[in-house]
Amino acid sequence: MASINLTNKNHQEAFEQYEQVLKMITAPCSKPKTEVDIEKQHLLEDLHVIKYNMANALLALQQYEQSIYLYGEVLELLKQKRDKRSQKRTISCFKKLGVGYSKINMIQEALQYFQKGLDEMLSDKALSQDQKTLIFFYDQMASLYVKKHLYKDAIRCYSESLRLKTDYYGVDHEQTAHAFISLGKVYMAYKEYKKAYNSFAAGNKLLEQLFGKYTIHSANCYVCMAQIKHKLKEYRESIGLYQIALDIYTNLLGRYHLYTYRIYLNILFLSFIIKDQS
Repeated sequence: MASINLTNKNHQEAFEQYEQVLKMITAPCSKPKTEVDIEKQHLLEDLHVIKYNMANALLALQQYEQSIYLYGEVLELLKQKRDKRSQKRTISCFKKLGVGYSKINMIQEALQYFQKGLDEMLSDKALSQDQKTLIFFYDQMASLYVKKHLYKDAIRCYSESLRLKTDYYGVDHEQTAHAFISLGKVYMAYKEYKKAYNSFAAGNKLLEQLFGKYTIHSANCYVCMAQIKHKLKEYRESIGLYQIALDIYTNLLGRYHLYTYRIYLNILFLSFIIKDQS
């Protein structure tokens, strides 16, 4: 019943039911052993599974500190096991601990557990074939490195994520497009403007192939590319890109939307700069 509730996202009920099972199996056994005691012994052998599911329920309930404590207990229990399933559950605990710590803004601890999960996967040839989980680790670590302003590390992780997404999803996929855009944002923050521009251009090209020109994501790419051209003092090119963004925003959001108004102001400002230079 508890597992059904967990699957159905009835997390509070699932946690309470698993907690009852935990109390039952950790209670002292009577002597001589009865069938109930034997069943309890079997459940004790899977104690890490019960605690793991309890931790999952707590994580979903946003009780992050309690879930972190339980995942730690699960890892201790898993140290006694050497089978492939236990190795996968260990990686899952590292993943969930990373998420839990990031939710309470303990970034260094989150990075450490994401790195542990990644290292565990890369050390095993079979596990390293799970590209989707590898992508998760690289994306999570990259976003945390950005928060710490460690842009080189973020670029390394997003670059690896882009490589994996290109292989897993394909070259012409939305996930691949957004991987280019994420990389562009970090290059921009790191002031590597030409690399940033190329990343935004590549991501936007894919988005336009998939969804056409008139999407908010494309408009945002044109704004970022315009900002880069402004940084590079290529003002006319910047205005041209802002005008494309303005056209998209006007069509999607209307003339009087805040985004549209800001683009008008940027174009006006750059026009004054060009006029002063002439």
